Amino acid sequence: HACKNGYSLHLIHFLIQAYTESTTVQDNDGITPLQYLEEAASGTDERGMSLFHREAAHFSGLNVKILPILFHANPDAIRLQDKMGLLPIHHATLNRASSLEALMLLIKFYPESIVV
Repeated sequence: HACKNGYSLHLIHFLIQAYTESTTVQDNDGITPLQYLEEAASGTDERGMSLFHREAAHFSGLNVKILPILFHANPDAIRLQDKMGLLPIHHATLNRASSLEALMLLIKFYPESIVV
């Protein structure tokens, strides 16, 4: 499973697009790829950054097609401040590679973020 082994969200998105039913297929332990992704998305690193933060800060910018998958995996992560007090939208705003479309989608998911 790409979700279990920590592959990029871009690859996971590609695999979901290629075979949408794969998200509900259970492995030998009865766990689906989306459950693995939810587990990965719920953790934070030593900087207090969630998967959402890291994707927002990624050099290539947030992929608009990946945002809904990421949001669905852990809706609370969009409201989580890292150890520097930054939300994912702050990282995306600081990232020159982020598109206006991605920023607008982040605001749609968490409108209050523009005043935090």
